[in-house]
Amino acid sequence: KYYHMDKGLALILLLIKNSILLVNRVLISNKETPYYILQILQTKLAPTNELRKRDIIKQYYMLKNLQNKYLINLYILLWENVYTEAKSLEISEVN
Repeated sequence: KYYHMDKGLALILLLIKNSILLVNRVLISNKETPYYILQILQTKLAPTNELRKRDIIKQYYMLKNLQNKYLINLYILLWENVYTEAKSLEISEVN
């Protein structure tokens, strides 16, 4: 059972290392477990709430001022996604 779990963890580790950019491999060069590698990558690469808020505000105003709404289904889908995300982040511009 241990061998089977160890083999699975080694495969996960290989997939993680092969899926990140070469410049980010320096961050995980001395880490051995997938858990620690994912923790480091999350702290270094995951966007902060402030960055997410700015990005959502930018998307919100872009969709709000969009003149060409020919692809109405796509527009509605994007609008719903941005609006829902903005509400969950409690962005005052949306309220």
